[in-house]
Amino acid sequence: PGPRLAEQHAAWHKKFPEENVGVLGFVPWLPSVHPTPFMQWSGLYGPQFNFGYFKPGMDLDFRYSYFCNTSVKAAFLARHGVFSETFRTYGYEDLELSYRLKKQGYRLLCNPDAVGYHNKYETLENTIQRVEALYRSWPEFGRTEAGKHFLELWHAQRSKPPSAAKAAMKTLLRPLKTVAIPMLRPLVDTRVPLPYWLYDQVLYHYVTP
Repeated sequence: PGPRLAEQHAAWHKKFPEENVGVLGFVPWLPSVHPTPFMQWSGLYGPQFNFGYFKPGMDLDFRYSYFCNTSVKAAFLARHGVFSETFRTYGYEDLELSYRLKKQGYRLLCNPDAVGYHNKYETLENTIQRVEALYRSWPEFGRTEAGKHFLELWHAQRSKPPSAAKAAMKTLLRPLKTVAIPMLRPLVDTRVPLPYWLYDQVLYHYVTP
């Protein structure tokens, strides 16, 4: 926890006293682990979190309910539900709970000043293993109403046509991927910053769906 984590959560619950309001803080990497550019991407725009897309006070949907740094009023939880114990592996249990709470009027507001750090170092290989562990919990999540809605939103997002520049880049790179990505892989865990879209391409080239 950062030095003002509890203070900031409490202040926002005082500012938004409604029982249905929860608060999401910010979860960067602890500076002393010396995060790589790849780790920074993962926490802001990648497979770890999406904090780079959030603004202070933003009302977030259930897909961004990161309970590693979320506070919810106890009375609201007691009335409307807690974590499902049907989940036996890592992943999606916080999204499933948030979806059920959203159906009861839950609002999740972003307060980036409530900082709680991830105190670990993560390589590309670590990230691949974590994402695949997350995917292994999909069958349980996919059986829930939350999982079905999550999949609908994912398909809708995937169906949007890419920009002309992105489409051209993908067409250009497709035949080169089998050669280029193994060459780029050693750079991912270095201090050499790569374009964020390259991190995405390298990671999901190696992740088993």
